[in-house]
Amino acid sequence: MHLFFDAKMNQNGGVLDAVESQHCIKTLRHKEGDQILVANGQGDHALVRVTEANPKACAYQFLEMHSQGSKPKPEIHLIIAPTKNMDRMEWMVEKCCEIGVNHIHFIVNKNSERKVLKLERLQKKAISALKQSYNH
Repeated sequence: MHLFFDAKMNQNGGVLDAVESQHCIKTLRHKEGDQILVANGQGDHALVRVTEANPKACAYQFLEMHSQGSKPKPEIHLIIAPTKNMDRMEWMVEKCCEIGVNHIHFIVNKNSERKVLKLERLQKKAISALKQSYNH
């Protein structure tokens, strides 16, 4: 079963963003009535049914909600000064997400070689890693 990301997921249903909708409807060819998994990046995921197969805004309805449960999960924070090579930063974000790091904080110090980061690109890498590392 395919996993999709929606940070705004709630129990009333929801709509995937344009990138996730495109992947769901055009690439994977899901149709109305198909069941998929949706995660919010906070440890919650849900079994949902596609109610509107629109490649720009795929709507879904909840069937089953699964949360982290009552078992406390340790919070792992990583604080790092960005490296000069952006490929290494992307790789680091990907691997940290795969092993369960909860928060990544970027700092700038006097010896930082990179002062500006493309956070949107790093966020896309994090979402991709979240989806790939999901255990069924």
